[in-house]
Amino acid sequence: GDDPELAYAHLELGKVLVDLDAARAEKHLRSAVELYGRTEQPVGIAASYRVLGDLLRVTGDEAGGSEAYRTGIIAVEPLL
Repeated sequence: GDDPELAYAHLELGKVLVDLDAARAEKHLRSAVELYGRTEQPVGIAASYRVLGDLLRVTGDEAGGSEAYRTGIIAVEPLL
């Protein structure tokens, strides 16, 4: 169904909210990861984790940001 489109919408909304409301942005980015995961779309997962990693680092969660980056890389590693 519409999981990829919904995931994309969450990703884009998360990007918009990064500078306005970090907590809401994080919620939307995690929703995007979950939805992309349901449909096994590793590039979408990686893109979402990259933005989430940036957000977490900016908000002071260096470890969480690094973990998000790593998880995103692992998602696309089989494609390389």
